[in-house]
This record gives sequence, structure tokens and C-alpha cells, in this order.
Amino acid sequence: MPLDPSALEDIVEIRTRLDSIESKVRAAIDEEPPPPPSDEWSDQTTWPDRIAWIVRQVGPKTALTPVTSANPPAGCRVVGSTLYVDTATLLENISFAGTITPTDASAGSITLRNVAAQDLFAASNFWRVSLVEDSAFTIPSYRVASGWGQGCLNALKPGFVVRRTLMQGGADGAQVSGPGAFEECVIRNLTIGTTTHNDFIQHYGPGLVTVDRTYMSQSNVAPNHLNGLFCDGGKYDVSDCAIVVTAPTGTNAYALHAGKYATASQIVIDNSYVRGRQVEKISDAIVMGSGVDYAAGY
Repeated sequence: MPLDPSALEDIVEIRTRLDSIESKVRAAIDEEPPPPPSDEWSDQTTWPDRIAWIVRQVGPKTALTPVTSANPPAGCRVVGSTLYVDTATLLENISFAGTITPTDASAGSITLRNVAAQDLFAASNFWRVSLVEDSAFTIPSYRVASGWGQGCLNALKPGFVVRRTLMQGGADGAQVSGPGAFEECVIRNLTIGTTTHNDFIQHYGPGLVTVDRTYMSQSNVAPNHLNGLFCDGGKYDVSDCAIVVTAPTGTNAYALHAGKYATASQIVIDNSYVRGRQVEKISDAIVMGSGVDYAAGY
């Protein structure tokens, strides 16, 4: 029986459509996926985007080995909840559920890389840590040591660099003397005590501390007060940072606090986002440069 011409036309049309579908499928399979959106700082055009970018940078980047008294790193020892750093100069890829404390002042500078712990603390004559990067420090509850609220980072040697590191839960984020630098860090959720003030970074001088691409945030300021980014006797150069303090009207809480007793105190801030009151105990102690989005907020 001869094939109906109209049926032949239908078969040709179906075949043509199948060829077209096959071609599109093959093209989709062979096509490279579009590149991911850029994650460069320069491509972050709003402050919510910039804050999110900073948050993505901080913390350990590799798997961590938990440290106990059974496996202290070479040159270290564990006593209770303290990891004493005696002669070691590098702590890397570890977590410790307690305090890291340098001891031997003659043992050289210490680097902490990819480390998670509660805090870094030592008497001032044992401040040996020169580099902290890709790390996280979380103090679970309020602590006072020698009459001071304990910060997450306390044993930083002048000349230090802290990079891509999270600090939270302490009375202060960091307690330092300059010179030094914070780069791409997050300091947030400080624990406010009843007997001390609280600072994102506490800098009693001397020297210059630079703070770049760092996010500092606090909303709970009861029952005492918050000094925010604080210096007395030193200087900050702040750039590309977000400092956000949220508090009830009239609360004794500040985003920026420069000068208390020392006249040589100054915060110079550029290209940043600041929400929260400021206080300068001496004239021109806080210098708002170009590109600062500032509002007291309460």
C-alpha cells in the first residue's frame, strides 16, 4: 500500500523537530556554565553587601584537630582549660575548648593560623603573638581577669596583624598596644558585664593601629556601657569598615570613643558606615574623613 503523501510530510516534520530538539540538548550539554558572580570587595556596592562580604572572609578555612591534654602541639602543654604555649612559634589547624596562653617571653613570636579557641590571654610581658589569621575566638561567658573584662585577643605583640578572624562573646574584642593592624575581621556580640566597660578594640597606646574592612556590631548594651572602637593614648586609621551600635535612647553606648586621660588620642575614619554615638574627650580626637556614612541613631 503506497504511503499517503500527507503522512510522509508529517513524518518529515516530526523528524525535523526531533533534530532541532537534539541539537538544543547537545548545545546545552556542551555549553560551559556561566561564571559565578564576582566576590571581589570592589564589586560590593552597598553596605549590606560589604558587611556580608566581610563576614564570609572570617574563620578557619580547613578542618581542625581538637587539642586535649593527650595531644598538645609540640612546645605546648595543656593544664585544665588552658593551652600553654611554651616554645612553639606556630599553632595551625587546631581547635581548643579554652584559653591559649603564651609563656616563655624569650621563645620568639607566635603565629596562629586556622585556629579556633575561646580566647588568647597572657600577662603583658608575655605578649608574643605577631600574626593571627583565618581564626575564630568565642568566649562563652563573661570573664574578669585582674580587674579587667577579658578580651578575645589579649596577647598581641606590637607590630601584630590580625586577619580574617572572628572575635565574639568577650568583654572586649581585642586589647592591644600599637603599632598593629586588623584586616577583614568581625567583632560582635560582646558580653556586657556589670563592673567594666566594653570595647570592640581597646587601644591604650602607644602607636598607630589600622583597621580595614572590618565589621563591628553590638545591640545588647545592658547593664553597663559600651565604648565601641576605643583609644586613649594611641591612634586609629579606619577605612572601609562598618561599626554598628544599636541602643535605647540615652544609653551610655558609643560607636567611637577617643581620648580619656591621654591627649595624644585620635580616630581618623574614611569610607566607612557608622551607626552609634561618638565621644571625644579632647578636641579633634575623632576625624570624619571622606566617604563616611554616619548617624548617631539613638
